[in-house]
Amino acid sequence: MGCSCGPDLYSLAEKFLCAEIRGIDFSSVAVAKGNECFTQEGISNVKLLAGKAGDLRRSQDKSFDVVLTDAVLKYV
Repeated sequence: MGCSCGPDLYSLAEKFLCAEIRGIDFSSVAVAKGNECFTQEGISNVKLLAGKAGDLRRSQDKSFDVVLTDAVLKYV
């Protein structure tokens, strides 16, 4: 499980307008829907990526200041 279409990221995006917020989910369908919704809402500081959380080769080392997880252990 990951961010799905990003419903939990809306409040972060609104509170931290200058932050670049990223989400990752295995489902490319959920990611596409989420990115579409964020664009329609005019929220430009959130980007969702399709992939596995353990495979972060697309991200440079030390490129994140904060990593947030929610209810991960109940899905593991």
